[in-house]
Amino acid sequence: MDNKAKLGAESGKRHAHAGQTGTKPGEAAGPPRQLSCELASFAGGDPHSLKQHLQGLTGVLKVAIGQMCVDEAGLSVDRPSQRVAGVVQLSYNPVQLSYPTLLGLFFACHDPTVKHEQASQLQRSIIFFHSPLQEQLARREIARLSAERRYRSAILTEVLAATDFVVQPKGRHVSGASAPFD
Repeated sequence: MDNKAKLGAESGKRHAHAGQTGTKPGEAAGPPRQLSCELASFAGGDPHSLKQHLQGLTGVLKVAIGQMCVDEAGLSVDRPSQRVAGVVQLSYNPVQLSYPTLLGLFFACHDPTVKHEQASQLQRSIIFFHSPLQEQLARREIARLSAERRYRSAILTEVLAATDFVVQPKGRHVSGASAPFD
């Protein structure tokens, strides 16, 4: 292979490595593809168990456990003095993994029928939405599951606007209605 052919082949490898496919040596490469990324946040049952179910799925980019503030009425607030829920937040590529699929996994991983008064803060079932579309899809999934009578009791999952997410420090477990991480 002559030097010109080697240079073209190396150029093609570089472009393919940068996430561009279909480029042949000597062809002009288009702009690099942007990796689409969205957030999803869920609280329900044991956050460590939920994290294990979500990690490693194709399209999941990062999973973290932490807290979001929720007041006594169940409304999302930004005051750290309010009660908090153990939350699993993930960033994901919606081209590879749909939000409805994530909702299905969330409902499969915990009991969404536990009454708030009976549940510790960790057991509360909450979907924190990051966009109006996520809110709509979450409410639609709850209505669908309720209509199918998938559970013996009513689904009590709350759908709340996401607030600031505080990441759990390593080695520290989320506990009940605790204060945010120091």
